[in-house]
Amino acid sequence: VGWVTPEEVITCGDDHKLIFWNALSNEAIKTIDLPQTLFPTDLHCFPKSVGTGRQKQVISELFVVSATDGNFYIFNRSGNIEKAVEAHRGAVLTVRWSTEGSALASGGEDGQLKIWSKSGMLRSTVSAHPISVYALCWSPNSDHIVYTIESRLEIKPLSPNAKPIQWKGHDGVILRVAWNQNNNLIVSGAEDCRYKVWDSLGRLLYASASHDYPITSLAWSPDGSLFAVGSFNTLKLCDKTGWSYSLEKPQTQSILNLCWSTDSTQVAGVSSSGTTLFSYVVDRVIDWKAFEVIASGRKLIKVKNVTTTTEEEYDFRENIIKLSMEFGHLLVITTTQCHVYKVTNFNTPHTLDLKDPNITLLLQSDRNFLLVDALNVNLYSYEGRLLIALKWIGLRIDSLNKSTLALSGDSVAARDSGDFKVIHFIDTQTGKEISNDNKPFKHKLEINIISMNYCETPNDRICAFADKNTDLYLTLVRASNLVMLRTVKCTSMVASIIWSHDSNILAAIQENGKLQIWLYPQTAFVDKQLLSVAAFEKDSVDMVNKNPQLISFWNNRINVRRCDGSLVAVPINPFANFLHTFVSQKRWNEALRLCRYLKDNPDAQPIWAAFAGMALHGRQLEMAEVAYAEIDKLDKVFYIQKIQKLTNKDARNAEIALIAGNVREAENILLVAGYVLRAIMLNIDLYYWEKALDLAMKYNKNNYIDIVLYYRQQFLERFDKSEDSQKFMKFFAERTVTENFDISNFEQVLKDQYSEKIENTSKGSYGKK
Repeated sequence: VGWVTPEEVITCGDDHKLIFWNALSNEAIKTIDLPQTLFPTDLHCFPKSVGTGRQKQVISELFVVSATDGNFYIFNRSGNIEKAVEAHRGAVLTVRWSTEGSALASGGEDGQLKIWSKSGMLRSTVSAHPISVYALCWSPNSDHIVYTIESRLEIKPLSPNAKPIQWKGHDGVILRVAWNQNNNLIVSGAEDCRYKVWDSLGRLLYASASHDYPITSLAWSPDGSLFAVGSFNTLKLCDKTGWSYSLEKPQTQSILNLCWSTDSTQVAGVSSSGTTLFSYVVDRVIDWKAFEVIASGRKLIKVKNVTTTTEEEYDFRENIIKLSMEFGHLLVITTTQCHVYKVTNFNTPHTLDLKDPNITLLLQSDRNFLLVDALNVNLYSYEGRLLIALKWIGLRIDSLNKSTLALSGDSVAARDSGDFKVIHFIDTQTGKEISNDNKPFKHKLEINIISMNYCETPNDRICAFADKNTDLYLTLVRASNLVMLRTVKCTSMVASIIWSHDSNILAAIQENGKLQIWLYPQTAFVDKQLLSVAAFEKDSVDMVNKNPQLISFWNNRINVRRCDGSLVAVPINPFANFLHTFVSQKRWNEALRLCRYLKDNPDAQPIWAAFAGMALHGRQLEMAEVAYAEIDKLDKVFYIQKIQKLTNKDARNAEIALIAGNVREAENILLVAGYVLRAIMLNIDLYYWEKALDLAMKYNKNNYIDIVLYYRQQFLERFDKSEDSQKFMKFFAERTVTENFDISNFEQVLKDQYSEKIENTSKGSYGKK
């Protein structure tokens, strides 16, 4: 079975008939007789975008049918055979188009896996085994193929020197395997009556309980959020993490094949009794604060307000494809329109016409929302106005999902479709990539999850991401050239991350079930030592299970989905949100009183640490001094007191920037103000030796070079190291520091590094202050 268009389904069977069905009326619209010798075993449609503008849609111009005679047949859309290809000895059991449609893969009873061109020319025989290949599937990038070898699965790379990954997947023969193009997850079903979910490295994420009969069919929804499982008189709808939404018992015998529509709302299937099934996803439920929305029918939704106990029904002319409710707005996507409701007024929605009915992803932020269809990534305002069509290098629509695309009011973060180590940051105002060096952000490992905070200013925008090793990192989206650390590691073993909708708080759930909450992640770039202090951990018995997922985070409640599908609400300290509110409104005294009020609260220490980071970031030294004293950071207290004694404005600003972690900003202030010696000693204290030498050479006054060389030699002698810098080797060869230089002559200057100042004038004159 396969979808030729969004409204047309094609099926074939042992009755030698090719039948075209109308998915809206569930009636056969055309029947074509096949040769009497052709007994089909598999069918796969090749999606191809045709048309332009509003008429653009996904239509399969070709589809391929495998048969028991050892051939596969390429059909055109009219149902005529364009080419018959002799492929295997014995039956061809499975055949699949590659993701982009440039190649075919086939597996047969002879145990061989072969790659073919689009026209049916043999390219290579990838593998050969004495066991039949019952199922195969291409990877999202079409550079790997997963296929079955009895009870084992093997991921075969198509590059010549790469090693395959093989593992035992089931206790019986594996009959079906599917690899989703969107979320990169693999699901398999076998004669042991179980289905299992794997990641792309073969690690088990979920194993179902044993069913009554073998699993005979599997299919992922195109958006990667659901998959369907078929067995004898059984049809299950499952979440991507494995747990089951619903179970139906159609009296159809074994369901042999399943296929989803392009909008992920319908499933077509065929069974061993010759029955064709059409199933629809209904009763989808979303909630936001006091509201609950239920798609109770294909064209009907119910909106409940649990605080006022009111319930309203809204009927639409077309089928409902997607729902989303966040930031005070409900979005309802139908076949041709998007309806935008404000939760304060459901009577007058904004309606916009869709250019493409196949909406694969819907994201919301506090100011706008993002629609991803089969061809475009469009940003809209909540008034229904198209703001910008986003494009970036490496964009591939079918790889975008909630884990690889993030939206905030001013920025979009997207993982590169070709290089999973790269994140593109795009400005929503201009549509241009945000980059200091004209290069996208690149991590050292492949990135699996990305998420951005919704609050704070554009310059404080933070992207949190988890990489292949499940390590969590924070990076500044708009990192200034004056910032030393753009990326900071936060923690390890992360399974899911989420930002609060109301304040700048980050939550992450680890693989051991522990929930970590960072009250002010910005401290990673202000005072890294505060990051672990300004956080608390929850170890809930309800969450200790495999692969929990964070669903939503607003106010002081986090919703966690367990692996069995149950929802757990986890409360956090409400005073953290109050603190963010006071600070965002510059009500520093109230924020300080709040922290003092929590003196005996068990979460007082993390809240004080968060307040210290906020005060330091806001350049509120008095508040920062009190907060640091409360968490026993006496070194920071003494340093702040030293800064407060400085009377010179430039010196004070430089030291504030330094304690706030902005080393390059502090250096820049010092150089502009003429305090070159302090800038040089700052780099020496931080072991930025070559930078210190460059400054000494540029402002060669009063033996600055000799001062740098003296401290460099002391460093080498102390750590028993030999010189390895070419710059320093050159200077050490020209002069002997210990014989010609006496540091005691500079004791007074070095003691008060702000006592010497080089005036910045056009003539380059120097003077002392």
